[in-house]
Amino acid sequence: MMKFNINVIALVSVIFTSCSGIAATTDTVVITATVQPIMSIGIADGTPSFNITPETAITDQDLGTITINSNIANGYDVTLTAANSAGLRNSAHDETIAYTVKYQGGSAITLSASATNVENVTTQTVGAEGRSLTLSITGPESQGRSAEAFTDTITIAIITK
Repeated sequence: MMKFNINVIALVSVIFTSCSGIAATTDTVVITATVQPIMSIGIADGTPSFNITPETAITDQDLGTITINSNIANGYDVTLTAANSAGLRNSAHDETIAYTVKYQGGSAITLSASATNVENVTTQTVGAEGRSLTLSITGPESQGRSAEAFTDTITIAIITK
């Protein structure tokens, strides 16, 4: 019996010696995640359709809230362009009613068919941000105009730097 125990101990000793001679191995994985660029602009929640009482001024009519979402590190510009050069137009009678807009409560701006830069952001912003856009018409602008619809299209653009 003793001989058997000695053989078992010798066998276990050989196994441990053999295993301890195996070198440890490793491997690595490099993780790379790229944040995709976000650059969007939209307008909502205003009242861009409204009635005009002749010879009555309209002051700061809410056209909507402009929502900007950008993660571009160098920033962006926001521009406004008016298809009819800041004139609500009645094409049936070739009449216009001049108007001005205010971006984020700033000074009154007369838009044109060329882009007007209304905001210059030079750093990255985080999350969606809202800006107001309002319209004003002086009372005399609607005097003597036809009782019909007058329209214009304002294009709001965000441009990367």
